[in-house]
Order: sequence, then structure tokens, then C-alpha cells
Amino acid sequence: MAAHAKRRRGKQKPDKLQPSGGRWLLIGVGLLVFGLLAFGMLQIFNFGQSDTAIQASQQSGAEAAEPVANRETRFLGPANDPASVSLAEAGELGQPVLVWFHADWCHVCQQVKPEVVNLGEEFDGKVKFVRLNIDYAESRSAVQRYGVRATPTFVLLDASGQVRGNVPGWPGYQAFTDAFNQLLAGG
Repeated sequence: MAAHAKRRRGKQKPDKLQPSGGRWLLIGVGLLVFGLLAFGMLQIFNFGQSDTAIQASQQSGAEAAEPVANRETRFLGPANDPASVSLAEAGELGQPVLVWFHADWCHVCQQVKPEVVNLGEEFDGKVKFVRLNIDYAESRSAVQRYGVRATPTFVLLDASGQVRGNVPGWPGYQAFTDAFNQLLAGG
């Protein structure tokens, strides 16, 4: 009989004060929703930050992004500049030109962009850098003229507009430095 009593105690109904599993889930979801709403309200009303702190963080973010874009445009020119290619081909720019055929979707182009910007900075005033986005209609004639089949492709023109190199892919920073120095030395 003792064994029967033990078995019976194990099957006792839960206490009425203890919520069932479904109730705990409902309570948990309710607390989660409440927490997310509270967090959202804090973000909307910028609770805990003064207006000057918010303005300072927004301003520093804008200042941090600005030099990168300005530096890129300063040393590489606009993202698509077929007019400069025409001038370079005619020898009207008075300096060697590196034409960079690229695309926004090209991962290698995005990877090498910082190095190309550094090259542009190093040879600023000595070699003109021109970018052509192969996806733009204005660039198609140059893409065909130079037989561009891959991105990135770099075409090096001397000061008179003659092609001195047509390189698919990224040969490396030093390869361009050597080519520019040789071209600038008259070779």
C-alpha cells in the first residue's frame, strides 16, 4: 500500500498558484514585447543623451566619412570620366594617364581601390588617374577600343596618348610605381 501511495503522490495535480507552461510562454513573450517597445521609445526620444552629444556624434560621423570620399575623388577623379579618356588619347592632358576600368559590383575593384587611391596620391600632379565604370553606356566605346574583358583592367597611356600598357587584374602597387617611374623618366 505504501508503494501505491507513492505512485499516487507523483501524479498529483499541480498547485493552482503555479502557471502552466503555456502561461510562462505568454508571460515571456509579453515581457519581450514590452522591452522592445521601451527600447524603441528610448531611441526615438534620445533618452539619456543631450542634444549637443547627439549633434557631436552625428557631426564626427559625417567628418569621418567625408575625407575618404573626397580623397578618392581628389586623386582618382569622378567614378566615370570618358571625357578625360578622350583628352588623354589626344595627348591633351600633358602627362601620363592611368585609365582604370572598374565596376561597382566587382569585389576585386573594391578591394584594390584604397591602393589605387594611394597611388593617385603618390603620383599626384605627375600621372592623371581616370576611372571608367564599364556598366555606364558612355564607357562602352572605350571598353571596346581597349578590349576590356575583365575588371579591373588598367590601361596606361603616355603623355602623347599612346598605349604603354593594358593590364587585366591587379599587378600590385609596386608594379605600377615602377611603370610610372619608368614612364616619367622618359622610358
